[in-house]
Amino acid sequence: GHAQGQRKRRAVVASRYDNKSSMVGQNPFGDARVVTIRVGAYSSWGDPEKVGLTELRVLDMRGVAIPLAPGNIRVRYAHCNRLTLAKLLNNKIATTTSRVMWDVAQPVSLRKGVIVELLISIAAKYQPRILRLWNYNSSESLVLQNGQQMHGPDRGMKDVQVIVNDDVAWKGEVPRAPGEARMGYHYDIPLVSDKTIPDLSLSPTRSLATMGG
Repeated sequence: GHAQGQRKRRAVVASRYDNKSSMVGQNPFGDARVVTIRVGAYSSWGDPEKVGLTELRVLDMRGVAIPLAPGNIRVRYAHCNRLTLAKLLNNKIATTTSRVMWDVAQPVSLRKGVIVELLISIAAKYQPRILRLWNYNSSESLVLQNGQQMHGPDRGMKDVQVIVNDDVAWKGEVPRAPGEARMGYHYDIPLVSDKTIPDLSLSPTRSLATMGG
């Protein structure tokens, strides 16, 4: 009986690792049919009036982008319509043109905590594993209401917390965008800490002990 149990366990382990591109393993989301990814921005890189991103994608366990539409995304703490949300998914990445990027006004009476939160809903069958963000990459100068000038990338998200189905998956700092029209400035955030997932050469993450103060 003991030897048979060991053989069964070995077979299960082997089935997880026999093909890296189609690993099965345990579903890290349990019985949930929908995975909700909450991306909360606690600060910008300096712009006190708005915060934004150039693009976002969610990758599956093979590193392939999961199909997303504006209907998959909701916004909390800020007003945003679907036309504006579509800018997060328009594949315009190697650009410094602000009109193709997503941004929202920060609340006038900013309370301590989250400025804006994106809620991304994805069917669990797609097995989301990585959140890939391209920060706000405009090269234009921003003129604030008080006349102060800032650089376009100052509008990007800085301190961010990612919650997946009510569990904090990641806290850290998303790098400021370069403000140059090129690819390669994305930042990858792991959505699960499952040791069986393949290495997608994740960007190193800097953990923050506290956020928002």
